[in-house]
Amino acid sequence: TAEFDVHASVEELLDLNERVRLQYVAATRACDRLVVSAHHKAEKNSMGMRVHAVLEERKDLWTHFVATGDERYDARPPTQLRLAPGDYENELRVWRDEQTQLLSLNDASRTRSATSVALALGPTKSLSDGGNDGELRPWRRGRAGTAIGSAVHAVLQHIDLAGGDDVEKLAGLHAEREGIANLRTRVAELVRAGLASPTVKQAAQSRHWRELHVAVPTEQGLLEGYIDLLFETEDGLVVVDFKTDPVRDEADAERLLAGYRHQGASYALAISRLTGRPVADCRFLFLAGGSNAGMAIERSIPDLGAAIAEVDRYLRRP
Repeated sequence: TAEFDVHASVEELLDLNERVRLQYVAATRACDRLVVSAHHKAEKNSMGMRVHAVLEERKDLWTHFVATGDERYDARPPTQLRLAPGDYENELRVWRDEQTQLLSLNDASRTRSATSVALALGPTKSLSDGGNDGELRPWRRGRAGTAIGSAVHAVLQHIDLAGGDDVEKLAGLHAEREGIANLRTRVAELVRAGLASPTVKQAAQSRHWRELHVAVPTEQGLLEGYIDLLFETEDGLVVVDFKTDPVRDEADAERLLAGYRHQGASYALAISRLTGRPVADCRFLFLAGGSNAGMAIERSIPDLGAAIAEVDRYLRRP
């Protein structure tokens, strides 16, 4: 056949490369011991000869098995076989330790939310930001507290803080999106409580931002979260977080504030690092006021600097 020699030589080279790859795969599957046969005829260019040539150049990597003629071959490896020089057990232990360390780093969370920091530092009770589900349809109970909070936050994110126009329309829209259309009146009531608060009125007259995503690197990964409302004052920035937890009185607000203290401090730490500006205050607005229905109960984190320092120390831990 025309050009047979050319095609044959190419095919031979491809076949050799495939055999090398196959032998590499076979050799790298060994778990405890690797036994390689380099038997070959001296005059024949074979894979056995190629293996033998490589081994001859690196005698430090293998142990030669010498046949004496009286060997008994069974499933156990011959006693003449030895592992490569060196402390194999120690090297294996070091390798496994390094592997475990790398895998643990890979499994570790790359981010820490402000909420997770609050849960880690405690107290952790009543961090649900939920609402009373007594009037909920059966399939929404247990989930709608969060849905009410989501709808209220969505309205406060888009509504004009100064004018408060279209409260009913926006409350109905976002309540429907959250699957709680029957609670649109409750959503509107909570939104009005927020708009009537002194803090929101102050923010409306200042430069402010809403639903602000913040993320800063720390020793424990990225600290991130969403600040509901941030505004400027002469003394510095003010962080505001809206909560729709069931609050009956001032005592309830104080109890909840203790649980949210480190969450707010995490927001303050993140925004101060990002902007290089001081955070003058971190306020929580509890919109479900029990006997104070229609009014927001406002609480600032006492000794905010100490709370920020606690979060900072926690995030610096290895």
